This record gives sequence, structure tokens and C-alpha cells, in this order.
Amino acid sequence: MSKEDERESQVGKKIDDLLTDEERRKLLANLHRVLVWVGVKEPEECEIDRKALIFEMEKFHQTEKDLPPELHAEKSKIELHHLIWRLINEKEISERSWISRIF
Repeated sequence: MSKEDERESQVGKKIDDLLTDEERRKLLANLHRVLVWVGVKEPEECEIDRKALIFEMEKFHQTEKDLPPELHAEKSKIELHHLIWRLINEKEISERSWISRIF
């Protein structure tokens, strides 16, 4: 059966006939994970546990100068809205720059 014939044979089928329950469950879970923030206003700032941040920085051999500009360790806060906005609008985020900015 050609791809065209296969496609035509599926036209008019109900969605129940195309996905198994397991596939449907995985699809919904993935869609929810991706779309959970749609329409939600993120907080402008978030408080962080300074001790936990320092612990994580030490674990990855980072200093405060390695933190993204939106993370203020001395004030125990993250300008979350600005961080999200910058990450969304950056043209390219390499794994190395991502790790150095997050940890």
C-alpha cells in the first residue's frame, strides 16, 4: 500500500481509531507539559534560598559573576519575567552558555 493509499484510508476515521490509549495519554501529557504556561502571567520576581544557590554554585564551580544578570544572589531574588523574556528572545543558546547562565 502506497503512502497516498494509506493516507486516504485514514481520512474519515475517528481519532479513537488512530491512537491507542497509551499514545493518547502520552500525547496529552506532552501537550500539557509544553502548554502549561500558556496564558499564565509569570511573577515579576521570585525569592530564592541563598544557601541553596551558593551550594549549587559551589557544586558547579561557579561564582556570582557567572550568574545571569537577572539573578541577584545578594538579594535572594530572580527577576523571573526578565530572565524568561531574554531566554525567549535570544537567537541561540548553546549548552555551554545555558549552563554558565543558570548555575
